[in-house]
Amino acid sequence: MKKKTVYIAGPVTNDPDYKWKFARAQSKLERRGYKVVNPVSLAAALPDTFTWKQIMEVCLAALSQVDEAYFLEGWEASTGATIEFESIRGRIPVKYEKPKPRTESFHIEIPEFLKNFGKDREDEG
Repeated sequence: MKKKTVYIAGPVTNDPDYKWKFARAQSKLERRGYKVVNPVSLAAALPDTFTWKQIMEVCLAALSQVDEAYFLEGWEASTGATIEFESIRGRIPVKYEKPKPRTESFHIEIPEFLKNFGKDREDEG
């Protein structure tokens, strides 16, 4: 069986621990049997003259070739990770370091007879 390839996405800018976080995720995913594409390693191999946009183009090209994506905690606040997410939305499976928060809202209508439930006991004390 062919190993699945997974791309790690997450915040880099303004996170002094990003190298460690990406390396930790890579190690975890490799232990689970994945081939891992780590964008931090990709960026480190590029010339120092590459701009953020050029680095993102390389990362997006790599992301377009993987089987799955793994998003680190805090990715929603990262411009780059958000661009990566939008580029694959609905095309490949996405996993999250932390469970994805519920974004849809819901409303439950409380039946009238339950709205005052227990109030008569409060009046007794």
